[in-house]
Amino acid sequence: MKKLRHARPVIIFILLCITLQKSFAQHNLSPEDSIRKAQIRDSIALKQQADTAVSKIASKIETYTFTISRSSNYFKRRMDTTKIAAGIPSIEKSLTFFKNRLDKNDAEMNLRNLNTFTIMLQEIGSKLADWQKSLADYSDQIVKSNQEVKKIVNDGTLKLSIPDTSLSRQVQNVLRKAHNLDSVQQQAITRINLMKNKVSISNLLISDMMSDLNFRTTSFKTAMWGKEEEPLYSIRPSDYKQSLWDVITSTFTRSIRVFNIYVAGSWDTRSINLLVLFAFLSWCWFNYRRVKKYADAEKILGPLHFLNHSVIISCLTAFLCVGPFMYPNPPMVYMHVNEVIRLLLITYLLMPFFTPSAKTNWIIMSILWLFFALDDLFLESAFGERFWLIIGSTGVVLTCVKMLREKEDMFVRLDESPVKKSITILTFSFAALSIIFNLTGRVTLAKIFGITAVQSFIFTFTLKAFSTIILEAVYLQSKSLRESRFSEFLVYDELKTKLRRALWIITGILFLIAFTKSLTMYDSLFKFIDWFFNKTRSIGNMQFSFMSIAIFVFVIWISSIISQFINFFFGSKLNDNTNKRSNIGSVMLLVRLAVWALGFMIAIAAAGIPLDKISIMIGALGVGIGFGLQNIVNNLVSGIILAFERPIQVGDYIEIDGRAGTVKEIGVRSSKISNADGADIIVPNGDMLSKHLINWTLHNRNKRMEIVIGIAYEADVRKAQEIIENVLKNNSKVMQSPASSVLLNNFGNSSVDFKINFWSYDLSDAGTLRSNIMIEIFEQFAKAGIEIPYPKQDVYIKGIEGGKL
Repeated sequence: MKKLRHARPVIIFILLCITLQKSFAQHNLSPEDSIRKAQIRDSIALKQQADTAVSKIASKIETYTFTISRSSNYFKRRMDTTKIAAGIPSIEKSLTFFKNRLDKNDAEMNLRNLNTFTIMLQEIGSKLADWQKSLADYSDQIVKSNQEVKKIVNDGTLKLSIPDTSLSRQVQNVLRKAHNLDSVQQQAITRINLMKNKVSISNLLISDMMSDLNFRTTSFKTAMWGKEEEPLYSIRPSDYKQSLWDVITSTFTRSIRVFNIYVAGSWDTRSINLLVLFAFLSWCWFNYRRVKKYADAEKILGPLHFLNHSVIISCLTAFLCVGPFMYPNPPMVYMHVNEVIRLLLITYLLMPFFTPSAKTNWIIMSILWLFFALDDLFLESAFGERFWLIIGSTGVVLTCVKMLREKEDMFVRLDESPVKKSITILTFSFAALSIIFNLTGRVTLAKIFGITAVQSFIFTFTLKAFSTIILEAVYLQSKSLRESRFSEFLVYDELKTKLRRALWIITGILFLIAFTKSLTMYDSLFKFIDWFFNKTRSIGNMQFSFMSIAIFVFVIWISSIISQFINFFFGSKLNDNTNKRSNIGSVMLLVRLAVWALGFMIAIAAAGIPLDKISIMIGALGVGIGFGLQNIVNNLVSGIILAFERPIQVGDYIEIDGRAGTVKEIGVRSSKISNADGADIIVPNGDMLSKHLINWTLHNRNKRMEIVIGIAYEADVRKAQEIIENVLKNNSKVMQSPASSVLLNNFGNSSVDFKINFWSYDLSDAGTLRSNIMIEIFEQFAKAGIEIPYPKQDVYIKGIEGGKL
């Protein structure tokens, strides 16, 4: 062991020498070995880099392929400017026509001409604005897409040499598609920019012409109250550049062109109108055909005047009364075409109901309207037009005088119009003013007042027919599905008055719009109404507008209609013909309260009223509400408590404050009780909680009856008792549990009195059951020889409701 311990340093020294020798040998390789080893190391590194590059290129190819496919599909599907490109030349041609017309006839354009040009330019400007927005969106999308394609084209990684043949083909395919898409997109960008420039130029031209037209219109409206031409008695044919025939020819040519331009650009509104017409016609036609199948169809269709005459003509007439107002601002030629069609239809409908004299007056007025409508389209004044106007206005005046002197009804089998005399006087006045203006040289005013006079007369009776058609359509619906719940809601006799009042409001608004448009005052009236409703007003620190108030009231009104609608279909009317108890009244009360609350919140939000100001206002009015409206608030809160606590339900038989009846409705503020006499008693909800209320049907509808009847002292008491028990036992409407009881109650002066107690299943049958029981007892006593002594005791009945014996 000592030898090994002395040899350990020697062993360590030997091992160290061997290690140093190996290390020296490695660092002193030959040059060939060093180069070979470096080449191997570089080859391994290049191979690793090549593998990494190939992996990155493959990933890019996948991403770039998806990008190219997405951009290409979006470009093909959504970048369709064909419609805009096809429409621009037509717009430019129309604008050139308008520009030349303005430059050529500066002094000869009348007010109708200026209004027509303004309307047409507004239509074109609206279309150009849509195109400009679409082109801007297209341009932004395609530029963004092209930037992504440019990144693919300019990616240097794809241009490297790739040893993998398959991957190289994929790279070349991606680059080829990217180059092609880039070229197509560049062409599309150029094309879109060109269209944008054309649209911008057209917009600038429209803006310039609109400014010119507005200035001319303002100047013309100011000047038309002065003398425009010489008085009628001093004019000569040489004072006018064109004859009447030339004016008519040019009017037709230009009107047809304006009509075509407007029709081509208003298909969106016309499509909506056609859908409304189709829906209304289908509704009326379906109901009419359904009623025709009934056995009593002739009797049902008897009250119909227009729909029974022709469903299609009636629906077209009603539609043409409202349809033209759906267009924002149509040219006068388009309006007159609709009015001619409407005049023919309304004449067809009204003729069977006119009196002989009224037929003559209507035909004269219709012909005069055609004269004035044609004159209304004249773009220049002519010598013959002045006499045309005077003849037409005189004809209107004479016809009105004839109608006022006759003082007879216009219609047979049709309600007379309450405004007939008023509208006749208005027509006479405007026609007389037209004559005066024409005589004094104010031609524009003569034309405006002349067409307004006769058109007001025609349109008034057209609106009367419109109201009648709507009423008949509702009546037809109520009779068509008379077994359905919805038709029960449309009870014609109940709706007629309300609907007629609403139709008067609607027709009044339509007449006002048509009247002001004919007088060229519609724009001014619309601006005034817009200012009146949208002007910001203030009370203290609170700002508001009448528009916000109108919206608030409208939403609350809609909420009330919805509440009534729900109450009808799911509320108390379900129990009108039944005495069954139901908790639906409480549920509907909660639903109606929710509708009112939701409507109130929506009304506040729609009107733009800040909630913090509402809370401040409610807080300020809290004291006033507490004292002044405490009864109303008490009833409202009591209604909510009734809905949740439910001490009464619809169908319950209750007694409160000396009044008894069946609960028919639990309302928000009050409840309705129907008594035995058929009267409806309105009880405030607060009384339901504050006063003693007896609910005879809280748990069931059973009713206990009590009869006291006396027999002679000589009669067999046991037999009498047996007879009464058999009568009660054999009657199926008498409850066997609880059992009936027949008890000897009293020894009277002349009779032995029995007290009879029995139960009825339903309190509604109690009266009839009591009567039948008494009659049968009387008959059985007579057969058995049991006498009811004289003087007969009062036989009475006392009903005790609810509970068990």
